[in-house]
Amino acid sequence: MKTGSHVFIIAILLLPGFASADTPLIRTTVADSSRVVFIAQTPLSWETVEHDSLDFIRFMDSPLTDSVGYPELPMITCLIALPDSVTPDLEFAWAGEQEFHVNPVYPSPVLYLDTTTCTASVADSFYQDSTAYASSAFWPQDMVRVIGETRLCGQRLIKIQLFPARYRALDSTLVTVASISASLSFDSSEAVWNSAGLGAFQDLIGDSPIVGYHRVSRSTVPVPTYWSEVDPLNGPSRMPDYVIICASGLYREFGDSVDDLAEHRRDFNSFDVALVTTAAILDDFDTASTGMLSDVILRDFTEHMWENWTQTSGKKPSYLLLVGDHEDRLYHDEAWFLPTHEYENSWAPEAMNANDEWYACFNQESSVDNAMPDMFVGRLSVKNGDDEYAPDTLSALIANLIDLEDPITSVPIPDYRRRILRLAGTGKTYPDDYHQTFGVDNKPLSPWTESFTDWLDYDYTSHYCGDGRWFTDQDRSEMKSSEWVQNCLTEFSRGAGVAFYTDHGELHFFSAGLEWCPWLYEFGATGDETKGCRDSTFNNYQIEQNLTGTVQGYSAPFLLMLCCSAGTFNHTLSEHDNRESHTYFCFDDESETMPYNFSSDCLAERVLKNTDVPVAGVFCGSQPSSMRCYEWYGKGILEAIYARGHGRLGDAIASCRLQYVDHFLNSNGQGSEGLGQFNLLGDPALDISDRARYPNSCDLSVYPGEFNISLYPVETSTGIELPYHSRSETMERRTRTNAISA
Repeated sequence: MKTGSHVFIIAILLLPGFASADTPLIRTTVADSSRVVFIAQTPLSWETVEHDSLDFIRFMDSPLTDSVGYPELPMITCLIALPDSVTPDLEFAWAGEQEFHVNPVYPSPVLYLDTTTCTASVADSFYQDSTAYASSAFWPQDMVRVIGETRLCGQRLIKIQLFPARYRALDSTLVTVASISASLSFDSSEAVWNSAGLGAFQDLIGDSPIVGYHRVSRSTVPVPTYWSEVDPLNGPSRMPDYVIICASGLYREFGDSVDDLAEHRRDFNSFDVALVTTAAILDDFDTASTGMLSDVILRDFTEHMWENWTQTSGKKPSYLLLVGDHEDRLYHDEAWFLPTHEYENSWAPEAMNANDEWYACFNQESSVDNAMPDMFVGRLSVKNGDDEYAPDTLSALIANLIDLEDPITSVPIPDYRRRILRLAGTGKTYPDDYHQTFGVDNKPLSPWTESFTDWLDYDYTSHYCGDGRWFTDQDRSEMKSSEWVQNCLTEFSRGAGVAFYTDHGELHFFSAGLEWCPWLYEFGATGDETKGCRDSTFNNYQIEQNLTGTVQGYSAPFLLMLCCSAGTFNHTLSEHDNRESHTYFCFDDESETMPYNFSSDCLAERVLKNTDVPVAGVFCGSQPSSMRCYEWYGKGILEAIYARGHGRLGDAIASCRLQYVDHFLNSNGQGSEGLGQFNLLGDPALDISDRARYPNSCDLSVYPGEFNISLYPVETSTGIELPYHSRSETMERRTRTNAISA
């Protein structure tokens, strides 16, 4: 791969050693009763790549268009907060225009499921649209366009896309701009602002692409209250902050523990808390008299709750916790039954994605599977009372969660909480250190993570996790498969503040680009070459049998599984027992030498349920997923917790998505699949920051994004005219005199 980079914006960092966020610099410059003005600046860089002996340029470090076969170009999505009942007029201007004659721009690839490797993964395939690459027009046609609108909580948001680079294929001309300023004006006499605003999300927007927002004063709870077994139709006497939906059988048998968690949220967070059981929901919302709880019935309830429970000054609930497990509807009578929303996976239609957050997408039609939820959602996925588990996993799990927020006011003892753990596999860790198996960069990369950890003054541990083979001398892997498994056990027994794995995954294990020879195992071989699923991977078996205790100073990590399938908690007993291909990914009961059965639990569930080695929570994806979102989930969640101070798990996930919203929306402005198929197994209100656990000894972090210098002003407070281009609906040129940079 050849590299030739052209960078048009210089990033200014006020704190050394911390790599800045890979996001455009977007700032609100005017937000008054009749208009919103903002300016966007973005670094543009590209490299030269080769395909079929032809050179192309490919943009890096920015969100990209996804129109398959068309030139892949940088795309910025802004969400403009506007009042209801107004029709805005759009004008925009740009500065720093440059023109280049370049190699052809690389086309947006086709994504497909590659099944030729040991474990399937979503891969790119080159495709070039012949019409697009013979066109004499610039692509995209417009530099700025409105692509629709949405709502988050109660706030109306206009979706605007900016294209700082456009390409004309006929003569291979690339035109770039350094900054774009846009204005949306409206009739103030028609403006009606929603009283709820962004709700809990208004504390997360920071320097996200949401611009023009005016904070709404949120009502305070006079005396925080816990209402148990609330009537789903009428709700409590005022709108709660935190809602629990609990499987009725679990609450009947283990309600004391669930009540403990609810009361903890009331006392620790000063939340109003309401609990509703699935039986009560079924009684009131099963309008078709099916007698079986479904995702549709649950969605009908949550929408009713959102719209009709007692409103207090526009207040909406912020957190939703589901307590129970998914299974086929044949199990609807089980004590723990609490289904998720399922929908077809784009790359493997026979596989069904799980999306708990769909229950909180109140501003979208129920037919929309991938969207930004209006609440922070988590699940405690347990089948309490099953023979294969401890009699009361739920109570032990809740006790651990409460303990993680038990304040320690003495000087903190040395422990592993001030550590970031990175587990990665095949691909680049450093530019001159390439591990050749699939040739994929597993992101966030080690240099970025190490730089971020150095800025925090935390400890950093990173492991290249092998490839499932028992040797290292032929494939440049850093460790044998047995060493990799032992390393995982060692690191998990120490814990961390945040731990993440980024590589390939399967339902029950981290696959790490596996290339073992399962056919040798199946034909009865007994040597090291037989080390297949059970012994070459970190899996359910290893967690259950070998991850049995912790070392002194252990810290329960927030675990990010940035991989395919390991968070498929909707993997059913029937799917497990009747797997048609690669059955050894789930079980091998007939082997005389190494029998195993990973059970229907996905890897994330097994980690969550191992209460002897507790975790704060697991953020994980169901079914095959595109690796493109792993970098932004990893970076965004780390930055949210440690740089922006959002220590609650649900807040950190939401902050990440808002910060990198471009990477979770398609070119048409709709949510990407990576937005819907990743879920939190854990309590979304759990706070892992030092602020919660060590209130007298917490760190103070100042985020570099709080200090920004506008390098390309196109408006000034003194009325000085600057050279610029402008375009409105009538293509008129005019001088502007409003301050834009702070």
